[in-house]
Amino acid sequence: MAASPEITSRVLGVAADVFEEPRESLDESSSPETILRWDSVKHHDLTLEIEEDFGIQLPPEDLDQLVTLGAVADAVQRSL
Repeated sequence: MAASPEITSRVLGVAADVFEEPRESLDESSSPETILRWDSVKHHDLTLEIEEDFGIQLPPEDLDQLVTLGAVADAVQRSL
């Protein structure tokens, strides 16, 4: 299930804060290959902030699949 534009926008905003990147530099295809600060620690921070912002719990089996911000947004959509 593809994420709605509203969810995607919120995910990109959270990611901008976590990775200390300008919001306009991020999109659904942004990944650890395109975001220098996206390492294992920041990945953990991102998932925690996403869960807090949306009031959800992402399934542990999904966490390793969150390799782009679009995938994060899709996981949020499924969890709502």
